[in-house]
Order: sequence, then C-alpha cells, then structure tokens
Amino acid sequence: MYCVVWQYEVREDQQNLFEQVYGPKGAWSQLFSTSQQYKGSQLSKCLGEKDTYLLLDWWEDAMSYQAFLKNHESMYASLSKQYETVYVKEARLGEFEH
Repeated sequence: MYCVVWQYEVREDQQNLFEQVYGPKGAWSQLFSTSQQYKGSQLSKCLGEKDTYLLLDWWEDAMSYQAFLKNHESMYASLSKQYETVYVKEARLGEFEH
C-alpha cells in the first residue's frame, strides 16, 4: 500500500466544511473513488493545535496514484481551486509505503 500524507492549517470558521470536503466521504474521496486503486482516506484533527489536520490518502501503489493524477489533472485542479480558501496552509509531508 502507498500513502500520501498532507498537513493542513484550517481556518477556524471553515473547519466543518473542511472536514466534510476532505473527510472519508467528502468531495476528494468521491473523486479518488473513480479509481479502483484508491483505498481510502483518513482525516485526523490534532489534539494540541485545534486548527491542524493530517490527511492520509491510501492507494494500491505509487504508479496508480501518479496515473490517477495525470488522467484527472483538470478535475483535481478544479477541486483544489474550489476549496483552497478553507485552509491557511497546505503541506505535503511525504509519501509512505505500508
């Protein structure tokens, strides 16, 4: 399994929307679910910093993830643009194998 890990600093007044959109049944998961190689997402809120979240996106392997990004580039960009105002900072922490 392959995992992409993201960290977000979310605006306090946008946290509910962020959790809906980036959560396991949100818009991103719905887009990713068009691929059979997508295995799910996990969204966790930091206990110490109330505006910080970690997002883990699970895929069959790195090649599947890269192929998905290439094949859905415009939809991915559109969704990113649509929801970029709900967070202050987005950081890709890395890619991991399990």
